[in-house]
Amino acid sequence: MCIRDRNAAVVAAARILAARIDLVCETGFIDENGKLDNVSVPTFLKYCQSLGLTLVEPAKVGRPAKAKSEPKAEESKSGKVIAMDEFMKRFG
Repeated sequence: MCIRDRNAAVVAAARILAARIDLVCETGFIDENGKLDNVSVPTFLKYCQSLGLTLVEPAKVGRPAKAKSEPKAEESKSGKVIAMDEFMKRFG
């Protein structure tokens, strides 16, 4: 992949952010004012994404979702509906 001249500003900004990330990484992402820097990394990643340097769809992180089982015909009714059916059979 070739970075074009039209992307020079984004590349320059990404380089500045990369240097900042290297700097605050040494201090646990606490900046020179004692505040947590939680902006530089996401911004850097957005710049990389705009240059096509990241995945289009990031991988999902965490536990896999539980598979949903299809309810049986009798189980799909709520308890109130079943109770009403029984009531109608007895007194209907």
